[in-house]
Amino acid sequence: MEHQDGAREDGVTSLIFSTSTAPLSRAIRALSRSEASHCGIGLRIDGVDLVADASLLGVEMVERSRWLRGKTLVLEFIFPPLHAPTTAYVMGELGRGYDYSGMLGYLPIYLARWFGRVIRNPWASPTRYVCSEFVVRGMLQRLPLRMLADSESCDPEALMQFCREADYARVT
Repeated sequence: MEHQDGAREDGVTSLIFSTSTAPLSRAIRALSRSEASHCGIGLRIDGVDLVADASLLGVEMVERSRWLRGKTLVLEFIFPPLHAPTTAYVMGELGRGYDYSGMLGYLPIYLARWFGRVIRNPWASPTRYVCSEFVVRGMLQRLPLRMLADSESCDPEALMQFCREADYARVT
């Protein structure tokens, strides 16, 4: 949200999609047939722009400029207030581990999608996250979104598609 003077309020602000030239990023894009391989939650705390995400190091929060180093910004959507994860959710998840087995579980998910089938992630952890799962679980805390109900099988492409269909405003 913005004040009349153009200053933004603290809190969760956006959903950010990115990619990079790293081998894992290229593999995710190829398997998911997406231009994005990663996503995170944009937020502002004490006037500082930050991004929280689940990366190979687990759930962490860093300054936006640092997060974007080595990445290409693909799309950014403004979270409608009712869909935005809360700052308390983001802070409460910091330090949670990365779901390495769940990441491998996307291989059968993508294979099934290529054959027109839908399956759940067979190796997802109930206590660890991949990037899109971290975002979706935060959104589900606020609003039961049936389209995103299976947070363990949702990937950045599905999340971008949801934002487009839900007519989220794009950050210019």
